[in-house]
Amino acid sequence: MISEPWHVRYPWSLPLRARWSRARMGRFRNERFRWMVRHAAATMPFYRRLLEETGVDPGRIRGLADRELLPLVTREALRQAGEAAWASDLPPPARWIASTSGSSGNPLILLFDRSERLRTHLVNMHCEWLYGWRPWYRSMGLGTQFVPPQGTWLQRLGLVRWKWVDPARPVGEWVDLYEQWRPHSLRAYPSALREFCAEARLRGGLRWRPRVLAAGGELYPPELDEPVSQTFGMTPVLVYGAMEAGRIAFGCRPGGALHVRMDGVDLEILLDDGRPAPPGQNGQVVLTSLLYGCMPVIRYRLGDLACWDDAPCGCGLWWPRIRLHEGRGSEVLALPDGRRVPITTVGGVIGRVPGLRQYQFVQRAATALAVRYAADGDVRQMEIALAQLRAMLSGVEVTGERVERIAHTATGKVRRFVRYGEPADPEAEGSDPAAPLCPPVVDGYPRF
Repeated sequence: MISEPWHVRYPWSLPLRARWSRARMGRFRNERFRWMVRHAAATMPFYRRLLEETGVDPGRIRGLADRELLPLVTREALRQAGEAAWASDLPPPARWIASTSGSSGNPLILLFDRSERLRTHLVNMHCEWLYGWRPWYRSMGLGTQFVPPQGTWLQRLGLVRWKWVDPARPVGEWVDLYEQWRPHSLRAYPSALREFCAEARLRGGLRWRPRVLAAGGELYPPELDEPVSQTFGMTPVLVYGAMEAGRIAFGCRPGGALHVRMDGVDLEILLDDGRPAPPGQNGQVVLTSLLYGCMPVIRYRLGDLACWDDAPCGCGLWWPRIRLHEGRGSEVLALPDGRRVPITTVGGVIGRVPGLRQYQFVQRAATALAVRYAADGDVRQMEIALAQLRAMLSGVEVTGERVERIAHTATGKVRRFVRYGEPADPEAEGSDPAAPLCPPVVDGYPRF
């Protein structure tokens, strides 16, 4: 592997980078980007072929000012490339294989080595330090995104004092473990937070409240603020990341925009025509990882929508900030009249129903939308919400399906939107013949 810049090889420089000036950070990012492109061209057949086909000479890339010379890369292209998208100079014994969560239905197989895994956790810990977490806190995670590193010096030094809850277990066990462990820090998927709050409400509340509450791994819906605040006495700070690129951005205070991790990623927000999106206007998130060399992602269409927030932050950190409003660009209802409605819009109607534990939208045809939900007690408020959806989505038959529980994915998430031809319960496919399936794709939805 081509030697990496020392700033990345030695993770103890992490706390210093948050204090770097714009000029010094710019030099670091240019150096790292230049290294990443040349390393990918030298060791990855996929990128070498891609650059040859587009006529790009890696030696001409001097820094981020030249990034527009490089083609955009999609998840499907990396998936089809398989091992050709991996660094060929990493021996098999040193490889660590992982995958994306598959919440879109098609997980991507990823390659790391041990140093990159450790680097990822150190970056996460530093972000968490900036929003209030401390290493001596007892911590708890709801979802596999929050599994602590195993067998590392972090544990031996006592810097990993936390428990992970398997989301496949009954939610009552989540609350039991929480009350036993009494964590100072709780990190969770938003969908898991909703279930946790519903169970805590049935028990009359929690006896213990954490000092730090963080949510990530899924888009956090604003309507979740009320039940979370009632349960924990606070709303969460938000974190944004991806397996392909590590921690992308993090919040410094509840409800605020998220600081982009400048020393870990280069982030672009592009309009449909490829132009950079102005502040306040949603666009497609395009990532370049500045951390990972075993399987670099360079100008990679992540599939999410975001916008820049150019207002200065009161915390004093100058790193630019983004806001996430609509989640994935593929999670859009295409209505018969040509309108395109983000799932976040219809989720804002259903998500406010009292007693709601889980919900999921299943579009079984162009004019048929099923709302699968698990809820406590009376469902009259759900009927009112469904009536509001029918008025909003004129020409679409909206039905409600009450279930005991919606199956989680292998990582502990609950898929918000299921399209044509996909299983409504990913974990039930092949094992439960009653699992509802959507009809074959008729006119597929765009995926970024």
